[in-house]
Amino acid sequence: MGFLRDIILKGGATGMMALLCGFLASNASALTMTQSQPFTSANSATLYFDGFTTSLGTLTGVTANLSGTATIAAGEISGTTGDYDVFAGYIEGITRVIGNTLFLYDRVNGPNVLCLGDTFCTDDYKSDTEDLVDTVSKSNLMPFIDTDFSLFLTLETEFDPSDGKASGPPSSEWLATGSVEITYTYDAPANPVPLPAGLPLFLAGLGAMVVARRRRI
Repeated sequence: MGFLRDIILKGGATGMMALLCGFLASNASALTMTQSQPFTSANSATLYFDGFTTSLGTLTGVTANLSGTATIAAGEISGTTGDYDVFAGYIEGITRVIGNTLFLYDRVNGPNVLCLGDTFCTDDYKSDTEDLVDTVSKSNLMPFIDTDFSLFLTLETEFDPSDGKASGPPSSEWLATGSVEITYTYDAPANPVPLPAGLPLFLAGLGAMVVARRRRI
């Protein structure tokens, strides 16, 4: 109690105010909010997301993440052979997630193609499943503030030759299953920590005690 008496006697109203302010603080914390849109598609899909609401605080970062698996079905492909009478390569699956503000991309090597022939041959390839992974972070945050947006998912199958040349595209499409996540990082507004409920009454009583003490002196 001695330090309280010294603050009030020596500082008067200023000391009381300093003591009162000592119980006040403000805090601002970095928070995250994530939206996830799943997809299962053999061709294309449209994914919808909510924009960041400014009432939550100040947006400081946006990260987009593509994850899942892609299965390229079994099929066949024909082509002309190369210098060593070989027609070979990979069936590739390409995933694109496209929007006005974001672009996610992943290319996976699927089934292996190997065909031996004099000039032209056809190979039956097996089904294959690969992981989908891509992550991007955005520095331009304005398009995400208070504006909902959509992303367009497309799937394509191509042949990547190591020898020879394909006469046409692969016969099979492929199936992708996964999700696209949008994560907002933001600073919440600074909020004052409330005073303890009994503190004003305590300070008022303390002040009255000091006044009474001075009168006796």
